[in-house]
Amino acid sequence: IIRDFMKIGFLGDSITEGACATSREKIYHQVAAKLLDAETYVDGRGGSHIAKQKNIKNEWDKFDFVSRVDNIPSDCDIVAVFGGTNDYGHGDAPLGNIESQDPYTFYGAMNIIVSKLLGRFKREQIIFLLPLPRYGQDDIHGEFGNSKENGNPLIDYVNIMKEVLSLHNIYYVDLFNNPVYERPITNQLSTYSQDGLHPTDEGHRLLGEYIAKIIKERI
Repeated sequence: IIRDFMKIGFLGDSITEGACATSREKIYHQVAAKLLDAETYVDGRGGSHIAKQKNIKNEWDKFDFVSRVDNIPSDCDIVAVFGGTNDYGHGDAPLGNIESQDPYTFYGAMNIIVSKLLGRFKREQIIFLLPLPRYGQDDIHGEFGNSKENGNPLIDYVNIMKEVLSLHNIYYVDLFNNPVYERPITNQLSTYSQDGLHPTDEGHRLLGEYIAKIIKERI
């Protein structure tokens, strides 16, 4: 770090946007930034997918991570990418294969995003946050069991992310297999989750503290 302060870029979906947090300062990235005395660049868009979508049904379908990753400022000291749950929940991109460079497949989108990041940042500056456990995560039909005709459970997306990131030696935080708080298996309110997906203020606090700890270890 060459400045007196650190700048962290966050690219994400509704959790990064702050859905269900009661104020901006209670969103996980602001909790982390305060602990690290850091500035932030935040691009969180609710409903957005890692992969590009062929069927644009909602506004969020236009704001895939492939299209937005280039917007992360080059002066960020750390870049954290947090997504994938919507690709499972209601995305239309097929999984593809590990060699894919097609942004309309999940593998391809991951490969492209990693390549774009490595073109602008050092490997040690990049962190991926894998999807948190969520309600309905084993349903191959996606969110609420009716978003897809036939798909894959969330764990398949998590494993693809791990495969691509490991191939490129990119650091990731496995929030799926090592969650920082317990999530309900239904879309009900709990202490840490508003609806089985989005964190409450308490969930954001725990997540932010954990991410701050990870970043401290990285720098």
